[in-house]
Amino acid sequence: MRIGYLKSLLLVTVALGGLGLAMGAARPDPAVGPLPEKELITDGSIVHDVGQVHLNITNFGLLGSRPGTGAPYSEAPSARWPGASGDDYLFSAGFWVGGILLGERLVSTGQYANEIMASEDPLDIIYTMAMGDPGGARYPDPLPDDDGDLAEDEDPKNGRDDDADDLIDEDFGAISDQHFRCEMLDNTALAQDLYPDHTPLNLEVIQQSIQWAVPLSDHFVGFEFTIRNIGVTTLDDIYLGMFSDPDLPAGGSGGSDDDLAGTFSGMVEAFDGSLVEVELAYMYDGAAGPVPGYIGFLFLDHTTDPAGETAPPVAALNSLQIFRGNLAYDQGGDPTNDIERYEAMSSQSWDPGALPGQENDYRLLIASGPFPTLAPAAELTYACALVMGNGLDDLLFNAANAKVVYQGEAFDRDGDPANGNEFQVHWLHPDDVPVAAVSGSLTAVVEDGSVRLGLQTNVEALDRLLVARRDQRGAVTRTWGGSEFADVEVNAEGSSACLQDDDQAGWPRTYALFYRGSGGDILLDEVQVALPVMNRIDLAAHPNPFNPRVEISYQLPAAGRLQLAVLDVRGRVVRTLVSENVPAGVGSAVWLGDDAQGRAVASGVYQIVARTAQDVVIRQVTLVR
Repeated sequence: MRIGYLKSLLLVTVALGGLGLAMGAARPDPAVGPLPEKELITDGSIVHDVGQVHLNITNFGLLGSRPGTGAPYSEAPSARWPGASGDDYLFSAGFWVGGILLGERLVSTGQYANEIMASEDPLDIIYTMAMGDPGGARYPDPLPDDDGDLAEDEDPKNGRDDDADDLIDEDFGAISDQHFRCEMLDNTALAQDLYPDHTPLNLEVIQQSIQWAVPLSDHFVGFEFTIRNIGVTTLDDIYLGMFSDPDLPAGGSGGSDDDLAGTFSGMVEAFDGSLVEVELAYMYDGAAGPVPGYIGFLFLDHTTDPAGETAPPVAALNSLQIFRGNLAYDQGGDPTNDIERYEAMSSQSWDPGALPGQENDYRLLIASGPFPTLAPAAELTYACALVMGNGLDDLLFNAANAKVVYQGEAFDRDGDPANGNEFQVHWLHPDDVPVAAVSGSLTAVVEDGSVRLGLQTNVEALDRLLVARRDQRGAVTRTWGGSEFADVEVNAEGSSACLQDDDQAGWPRTYALFYRGSGGDILLDEVQVALPVMNRIDLAAHPNPFNPRVEISYQLPAAGRLQLAVLDVRGRVVRTLVSENVPAGVGSAVWLGDDAQGRAVASGVYQIVARTAQDVVIRQVTLVR
């Protein structure tokens, strides 16, 4: 057993378990009912179970259920495979983020420490969705813009009005047969109380987990993490990765010290016949073990930057560490503090696997980086998957299938063959792509305020086609039928034509090409023209320096939720001045040099941060007493 962190585990279990029991087990969706009365999901009620891998999901960093610990969630499935077998393969796993903040090497973890967790906001629960849910369409669905506002998936399912249209969760992208989403932070008050020796990086972490029920794609759970710097200080040399502690079996007989670990990097054939690169760390039971399965954590992707300025030019798994039993870190055991964790994530090395006769209680860490910088409000993404298989070959085959599904498919949405299939849709199973009986594409060229549209389609009867123009609210302002098309060409492969729109009012606008079928109009393609440039928040503070009163003025380009706060140089909130929906235009607030309790703060440099859903602006002020 993990003696080095047992005391911490018990304290966290009591804290989180007590919170979960006090708040109850009901979890209504705020988008369709009353607000929930709990935010941390600690009762084991959110489980991926439509595929062969059954896995408990939480919003306090933990993936799995820590079987055998007696926690209120410990009886939930923890990489149970096959789902009905009752055999759990995972003690726990969690996302890790390493970075340098003001010269200090830090790592915020989901496991074993629950430093990444949901806030105290009752909306910060786990939201469930699936393909076909109302509001959940995404491309290549025929109508991916659910609310008709010319934007797609701009209102993620989180119980909030992200696009400031007075509607909640009306246009999100639902992935797969079972999709869970939650938002967490690494600087909550509870986490800092539980782990006072850890300095947070000031991150928001959006966790999405994805599972299919489709045969050949039902032996994995996919994960995508998005991290956002919500502090005022740029982070340096960031690393992203997944830490896991598989036990075979977990919480059952046979113990956890008879397992073997391995790594793989190479090309593997997937179910569609394609060869894909597979990079993963895996574990399996020793020769005398009671369970036959292999469990692996597969690297999929991360943010890239061709210039290498904010991210590596190509996605790569750079570090793969295998930790052994209860040894000290310098002897191959678990890292137990931020410095050791950061060293492990940034090692740029792969540990060799264990051979028969080297059975032990192993843990795995896969990590990528460095990402050179993460500025305030900037984001990074990291994708990986938990994969199961009956033996190594089956594990690799299932991992290749997971990689194919993650890669998805690329589409030519603008109708320009010169730039190829430029629109990549990840997490897309081939069965998820609708096959249209008819197809068509639109192109648009703007010249002197006029728009020349070109269309190509496999439909020969142009009287079955309709082009509609919509304004920025989604209202149709004009339509064209087949008799109004010009330069028409018809051949065995279909038709091509063009039309001219000389109306110079009403920007931005969208043109949509429809096929008028017996069952209703079918959208074939659409193109947006002349989208406006978003104006930034205007923020000023006067006088500066000040003592003790400073007036902050702001001007918002659009109505929406504004958070105006004072932060110290380490990114800690000193006082929140505004946190509400405000109209567009000019506003102001006053800070009297005090904290949230009205106590005077010390002289020094502070940050005034104005944040909306689209922008964040920072001004530095100096308090001189």
